[in-house]
Parts: sequence; C-alpha cells; structure tokens
Amino acid sequence: MVEAKFRISPPERKNLEDKFFAMLFLPKFQEALTACAEKTQETGLETGFEVVSYPQEPFWIEDVKVGGVDGMGMSKVFKEIDGEGEEGYEFREYFHFHFHPGSKDLAIPSPDDLKAFRDKEVQPQYIGIGSVDDGGKITIFVIKKPQYRLIGYDLQYYEEQVDGVSSYGALQELLRTISLTGFVVEIKTTS
Repeated sequence: MVEAKFRISPPERKNLEDKFFAMLFLPKFQEALTACAEKTQETGLETGFEVVSYPQEPFWIEDVKVGGVDGMGMSKVFKEIDGEGEEGYEFREYFHFHFHPGSKDLAIPSPDDLKAFRDKEVQPQYIGIGSVDDGGKITIFVIKKPQYRLIGYDLQYYEEQVDGVSSYGALQELLRTISLTGFVVEIKTTS
C-alpha cells in the first residue's frame, strides 16, 4: 500500500487534470508502482508500466515490466495488472512511467525519455520518471505533454544542459526553456 503526498508548486497544480489525481489513488496504480519500486530495489534494473485510456475504462494498466540497467528496451513482463486490452477499441496513451535505478537523490529524465513528446501523432499526456530510496520513499518527476511537439533542437539543448542539474527547481527551469512543465510527486510506502 502506498500513501501519496504531493509536492507540487501552485502554477503546475493549477494546470493539472483531476483525472491525473484520480489515477494516483487507484489501488491498481499503487499496486503497479509498488511492484516496480520493489523490483528496482531488488534487481537494480529499470522497471515501468503504461497507463492507457479506453472509452469504457479511463485507466488501463496492461503489464508491469522489467528492463535493463540502462533502459526498458527488451523488457519482460513480471506482473500483470489488467491484462491485455480489448481488441478493436481505440485507446489513448495517458501516462508512461519507469524507475531509474541508482537515482536515490533525483529522478531526472534522460534525453531519450523526452523523445515521447517528439512524435507528431501519438504522445502520452504525462511521463513519469521515478526513484526509490532505501526507506521505500518513492519520488516521481512528472512531465506534462507540451502544447507543441519537441524538435531535435529542444532535445539537443536538454542533453547539453541536463548534467548540470542539481535540484528539481533547476530541472523545472531547464524544462521550461523547451516548453515543458514538470512537477514532483512524493509517495511514502506504508504497511
């Protein structure tokens, strides 16, 4: 079981949908998040899941997956939440999430993580990059879909600047320069 505690600055919170907050408190979302946190702590590998929306089901989590030390490529399912989605129904990508192993201080998106906002047709509403400390505290840095898709220059600039980021405030400032809004969600694991 997890208990969500938010650390969101007022301008970002004002622009969030109620749907996002509803997702955070769903038992199946918390189950997927907890499974990922435990697997990342146990293995040192990236773990993650995607939340999609179907017409009749606003939050569908197909599988929870484990990847490698440096990405989710060639990932494998280790826990099923809702199972496969129904064929024939159009779905929308809502929230892409994964943990970065070994990032106990800051959950900083890699330049590859931001490529989710480069596609012209399909972009998730939010992406989240998480870290989990030894005490089980989960920190997620969430980035909201931009009004306009990112271009190569945006990603190159981010890649050149991100190594100098030492706080979430500095990360938010860097993201603003490429038209992205980010905020922190802190989650404490409870028994």
